[in-house]
Amino acid sequence: MHHVYKARDFTGMVQNHKGQNLYSYIRWSSEKQGQGTSHARQVSQARQFALEHGLNFIEVLDSGVSAYRGANASQGALGAFIAAVEDGAIPSDSWLYVENLDRLSRQAITNSQELFLKLLRLGLTIVTGSDGRIYKTESINNDNPLDLMLSILLFSRAHEESKTKADRTNRNVLALIDRHNSGLPVNIKSAGKHPFWIDDSGSQYEPIRLHATYASAAKKAVELFMQGWGSYRVCNYLNENYQCPPALKYKNKHGTIRAEGWSITALRKMRDNPALFGQRVINIQSKKYTLNNYYPPLISESDFINLKSIKENNKITCNKQYNTISLLSGLNILRCAKCRGPMSFFTHRNKIRYVCETGKAQKGCVPWSMDGTIAERLLVFPLLKNFIDLKLKGMSNSDQYQHKITELNEILLNINTQISNFEAVIGAGINLDSTIANLRNLQSQRETITLELKKVTEIAALKTSREQTVEQIVEFLFDNLTEQIINDIKHPNRQELRETIRNLFANVYLDKQDDKTYTIAFESQDNSFVVYSGDPNIAPTAVAEPSFPSTLFEPSAQDLNEIERLRATIDPATLNKLGGLTFKINELEEKLWSKMQPILSRFTPVLNKELKARK
Repeated sequence: MHHVYKARDFTGMVQNHKGQNLYSYIRWSSEKQGQGTSHARQVSQARQFALEHGLNFIEVLDSGVSAYRGANASQGALGAFIAAVEDGAIPSDSWLYVENLDRLSRQAITNSQELFLKLLRLGLTIVTGSDGRIYKTESINNDNPLDLMLSILLFSRAHEESKTKADRTNRNVLALIDRHNSGLPVNIKSAGKHPFWIDDSGSQYEPIRLHATYASAAKKAVELFMQGWGSYRVCNYLNENYQCPPALKYKNKHGTIRAEGWSITALRKMRDNPALFGQRVINIQSKKYTLNNYYPPLISESDFINLKSIKENNKITCNKQYNTISLLSGLNILRCAKCRGPMSFFTHRNKIRYVCETGKAQKGCVPWSMDGTIAERLLVFPLLKNFIDLKLKGMSNSDQYQHKITELNEILLNINTQISNFEAVIGAGINLDSTIANLRNLQSQRETITLELKKVTEIAALKTSREQTVEQIVEFLFDNLTEQIINDIKHPNRQELRETIRNLFANVYLDKQDDKTYTIAFESQDNSFVVYSGDPNIAPTAVAEPSFPSTLFEPSAQDLNEIERLRATIDPATLNKLGGLTFKINELEEKLWSKMQPILSRFTPVLNKELKARK
């Protein structure tokens, strides 16, 4: 019987073969090598040897794993085989068959010899098929000590061959990097694989292109990530709608595995890859080379930094109701007013409840929670207010934002110049700790400035006509603030709404008093507040002055005037024109929606026209 084992197959294995076993270890470092006749030849020779010596034949395969850097012995099938022998899962009197000793290692002589002696000390018998030589601890110690010297010479030759090849490859890569820096097209294939959405089928002097089939899937994945989708959900979407690249692989603790369809691991790796905005990073002999504008970009660098921000802040707690999407938690804005600590959510009877994390852990706050329905419905008005304010700023303050954009671009240019200088110092071999620390600090500053620049640029881009602005507001009302989206805690569009909430609010504070009175404060990016307070079960005051301790925030006179202005009411008939957006939480909702009049009254003519056209 012919058994083939890869790295993951040795985990928890139990030896069931009677008699001694011969493990034929076969390795190649590239897929091209694996497509030839080498595999069949080695299997045939090893099988014949096992037959002649009365041994059970078992194949151990490491495909696409390098022995020059020792990856096969550390994370490949060979490493798993050694661990299985050490654990007793494989008998120590087994035989290990290799075509040549260089299949085991091409590392420096000392490393290769350590591995060779370790295998012998485990009790294994090593056979090299090319010359039929058999290595055992007893024979080397007593009868054939020259075998040890021979193994050293063979390992030395293998390492020198690999080193010569690596040096030649590195020189070629460095020449191509210089060519790229001169503005000429390059296609560097010998310094690691290109991402799956890239077509690198041309020569090394031709420009690489987006793959005709897989680039569209990559673009869609990025689009969904930007909307706040998680990798699990994106993976399911791609598996249902897009063809998966045949060579897409991922690594786990047992080695490299070929994915069947799109894998979550591969998509997470893609999301963090600077190739998305065209950058490639190549490491040669401990030196890092950054190639800007190497790939055709899928997104801008600022979008890439924003994507990282979304990943870091868009943490949705998973529970037994996996598809539940909260509108406030996991965005780094929801805070307990008692301790200012973060709040998360859980579901109870198919409803969201927000809970203080500090109190839940009993680390400085009382354990308490709040009905998430109240907080999320009260969110609607300040969300709409901030959204409209943002649009209006795009109409009225464009010159101010253009000045800010120029200022931020100058800061960014200065930071990039400093980063280039530090990278040049490190590239020259001066790896002082202070230099590296300064570089990391500058890179962090660049990300912060780039995010701010992106936000200001987006605001400046909102300079539109009055009619266009109203149309965008109506689009937002119909697409994002529907009753279904607010009420259905599993509605997929809530994910996109989360992104809007993240961009429009600095903080959201929740508080609940002993008398069951709630206080909810929505802090905008401009540090203004909309605050609600009262008991939702007995028609509370819809808008109130802040009742938090003064240490939490001190509202300005402008804040208090804004709160007073929001007390105005309108005819309920006007609310009916909003397409069924009037929710019901006793009298609180009626009062809440009435506060939109100061904003909507400015756009009533165009708004009515838009609403009529949609019915």
